[in-house]
Amino acid sequence: MDNELRKYYKEIEKKLCCPKAMRAKFASDIRRMVSDFLNENPNASFVEVKHFLGEPDDIVATFIESIDSSVISRHTKKERYIKTGGILLLVAMLIGAIIFAVYTANIRINAVVTKETTLIIYESVEE
Repeated sequence: MDNELRKYYKEIEKKLCCPKAMRAKFASDIRRMVSDFLNENPNASFVEVKHFLGEPDDIVATFIESIDSSVISRHTKKERYIKTGGILLLVAMLIGAIIFAVYTANIRINAVVTKETTLIIYESVEE
């Protein structure tokens, strides 16, 4: 049942679109509710726990309804900006890598090799 509960919690947390602190508090509240239910019903199965709490979508919908909509919209915008910034950064890095590869390939192609031979002759002075 522990494995099923972990998956259940993870599914709930994944569907929450709110700031991390709110998500952590809500997850803590859900875990406490499950713990209280299991303390009162020690032989309860996962199905009974799920029936007690409800489906993850229903739980999340109820929680989101209780939050101020401006908090959710700010969080959604922030996440969108972060994702967009990450994508732009990756694109810039890719373009930089391509430019670097073309530049270094061009330097090798246009390389000029010269060879210089120097002959040093010593004269001995005889007295």
